[in-house]
Amino acid sequence: MREIAAGDLWVFDSWGQEEVRDRMWDRADTIEWLDYPGGVVIPRLIRRSLRRSVRRERIFGGNVETWSSWLSVITRFPTP
Repeated sequence: MREIAAGDLWVFDSWGQEEVRDRMWDRADTIEWLDYPGGVVIPRLIRRSLRRSVRRERIFGGNVETWSSWLSVITRFPTP
């Protein structure tokens, strides 16, 4: 992370660990905040997670999403 942030050009997704996110935000010169409504986010989340579960696609760290993992995530979002 330090190597990347030391460079002049980089893009960072802020859903990382808090201490990493805070260091990257300190170095950023531009921040773009995407705030899509739940009616857009939830269907995309369900489709993506369902596809990954059925196909057993590997995601970050070699993890594989399961039905129970994506069901627990979508119950955290308020319904539109």
